[in-house]
Amino acid sequence: MLSTNGDGTGTTSAIGNYASTAETFELVAGPASPSLVVRRMLVTVRDSGAFDAELYGNGVELPNGLTLHVADADDVLLYSLTPTPIVRNADWTSVCYDAQILTWGIGDEFLAVRWTFAKSMHDSEGGIVLEAGDKLVLTANDDLTSLIDHTFTCEGYALAS
Repeated sequence: MLSTNGDGTGTTSAIGNYASTAETFELVAGPASPSLVVRRMLVTVRDSGAFDAELYGNGVELPNGLTLHVADADDVLLYSLTPTPIVRNADWTSVCYDAQILTWGIGDEFLAVRWTFAKSMHDSEGGIVLEAGDKLVLTANDDLTSLIDHTFTCEGYALAS
């Protein structure tokens, strides 16, 4: 999972107030580990009430939005994965096709997003390759406190060294 510590520990749910100070949620390839290939990321947004296309969750305004990029160990941007920030529920469909609202009539609603990097990246490994120290970084820079849960789960594998 993307987390504030970069290794799945620390905070894994982006539901804080990051309006005055941005927070990053990361997956970091360890310095001694083999390269990681991130094939896809599953995004889950949970909120009460009905979601709509023009806002985030149920009525959350994101003036700055969410961004995703790859950086090296020195935090130098290698490339951006979000040409424009994600500010609305529907914006997820600008970077991946698989996004749907899940509701069962009673209780919270969910936005489930499956971003398959293997389908959108054109490299020999079929995903985002993170070398030692490289990181996949999601930046939140808005107030997300009204969301109930907001997680980013990565799936992939380590390359043999």
